[in-house]
Amino acid sequence: MSNKTSKSKDSSLWVIIRNNTYMLRIIYSITPGRVFAKLLDAFADYFSWVFFSIIFVRFLLDALENHRSYSSVVVFVMGSMAVFGLLTLFSSWYNQRYARFTEQKLYHAISMKLFKKASTVDVGCYEYPQFYDQYTRAASEANVRAVRILDDMAGLITNIGAAIFVMVTMAQIDPFVALFTFFPVVANFIIGTKTNKISFQHSQDDVPHNRKLGYVNRVVFLQKYAKEIRLSRIFDVVKNLYDDGAAGILANVKKYMRRSILLQFIKVVLIYPLVFEGVWLYVAWRAIIERDLSIADAAMLANAIVVASNLLTYMMDGFVKVAENGLYIANLRGFLAYKPQIAEDQPGRDITSLDSIEFRHVSFAYEGSEPVLQNVSFTLQQGRKVALVGHNGAGKTTIIKLLLRLYDATEGEILLNGRNIREYSVQRVRRLFGVVFQDFQVFSLSAVENVAMVEEMSDKLREKSISAMKTSGIYDKLANLPHGTDSTLTREFDSEGVVLSKGQVQKLAIARALVKDAPTLILDEPSSALDPVAEHEIFEALARTYEHDANKIVFLISHRLSAAIMADTIYVLDNGSVVERGSHEELMGLNGLYRTMYTKQAEKYRDLDESSTVAKWEVNA
Repeated sequence: MSNKTSKSKDSSLWVIIRNNTYMLRIIYSITPGRVFAKLLDAFADYFSWVFFSIIFVRFLLDALENHRSYSSVVVFVMGSMAVFGLLTLFSSWYNQRYARFTEQKLYHAISMKLFKKASTVDVGCYEYPQFYDQYTRAASEANVRAVRILDDMAGLITNIGAAIFVMVTMAQIDPFVALFTFFPVVANFIIGTKTNKISFQHSQDDVPHNRKLGYVNRVVFLQKYAKEIRLSRIFDVVKNLYDDGAAGILANVKKYMRRSILLQFIKVVLIYPLVFEGVWLYVAWRAIIERDLSIADAAMLANAIVVASNLLTYMMDGFVKVAENGLYIANLRGFLAYKPQIAEDQPGRDITSLDSIEFRHVSFAYEGSEPVLQNVSFTLQQGRKVALVGHNGAGKTTIIKLLLRLYDATEGEILLNGRNIREYSVQRVRRLFGVVFQDFQVFSLSAVENVAMVEEMSDKLREKSISAMKTSGIYDKLANLPHGTDSTLTREFDSEGVVLSKGQVQKLAIARALVKDAPTLILDEPSSALDPVAEHEIFEALARTYEHDANKIVFLISHRLSAAIMADTIYVLDNGSVVERGSHEELMGLNGLYRTMYTKQAEKYRDLDESSTVAKWEVNA
């Protein structure tokens, strides 16, 4: 998830233009009216400045010198005030109302683009800090840069027009002065370009340090860390991360400070006073010594020198800003242009039911790591209930990730109904599975929304969700709340929100998987937060749910082997390979790894009536 392009390529004129126009197209697609309104606002701003500094002053002085009628002066002044009154009203409306309204519209639309992209990138991206760095850069800059690009481009376009007008007017009186005003502009552009590159690199170097600061802020303020912080000295350890991030930012300030100060000194102290004072002395010489300038032309030229220099300087600053924006937008453009290896909208065959699942010599390794799975092979038929057991890191959850196409196998193939899983539509494949992940998350939404997991809730889906809650054992808890199943979970946004225990959240996650009513149910450590009695009740409920359905395939991943004994087939994984397979009785007879693991756990579940649970999971094939 990286954009490895050369520095020269990133900063080339063509790339800068392309990045800015890329962002302008996005802005125009969201709110075209904002683009035209900003152009008009920028025109009003520059036009009023140039008009009053040059045209207005020149007209009045020329009227005095040439004894024009008072009425013509009144008409000119009143007409000017009327035009600029209207332009001022427009600018006030634009800046106080329209700009604020459309900014929120822009922020929302661009954020949705980022969120949508982040939700479709490969899951593997989340395992690398480079991804977080690029996403952080794109997300933190996108909204602000969108408005800034529009403002800078509109300002630059109108600035160029105003500068051309002023320079032509000056050249008609004295071409030398017009040419002389270019000197500070060129110097400013050179210095500004160097300053821009320093600023950009400085901000990029700060990103990993700012992520450390952000992480510590979350740890300190989020409820889920509160108990550990108060019952241990972990805060001192976490605080070191904050100190390290702050030290990194300070080091970057020192690293770039000297060069920035030197460039600003050259720009502000040496260039501008020298040029402006020199030009003013030249104008004074022509007006006083040579006497070849009229009062009107001298005053206009004096004002025009200042206006032209500022306009050209602002224009060069505008080019520098556009270049800077182009560098930052490269992060956004690179992120949005990223093409996942497993695309969410990947076309393929339709599939609505599962007759069989086959892993055929499957091996897998996460990028840059040793193999997690090695030559795994097994076949499941419709109606079978399978358990995957083994020590931590044996590869159990990885098998599920491959089955859900969160990753693709490094070697071998996975077959659904006899066809390679890659031949099917990704979304269709994922609809085949109802999943309870061991790291399930609760969203700050209502309880029923946390189960249904859809935007639009129909009456039928609500009833189905409530039924799933009853099966998982969480319904009674939720139904007795003031707002019932519509109660908000977590107190992120609602002070009356409900905070469930870990065991209750686990029951909620099971209901979430059940409501999907998929052909395959995957339970990844579904009872890790439950006590043995609650675990027993969950599996009793699941047994009742599936005892009359011979078409379901159930995957169970559990460290608690008392839960695994209810499976038709148990696969024992060790170091990424299937080392044993069979029913509970068959594996106990092998006297291998499974028997060793089961014997060690048996004392913990002495009171669990396993035989009754096993009987209820038996399905008449």
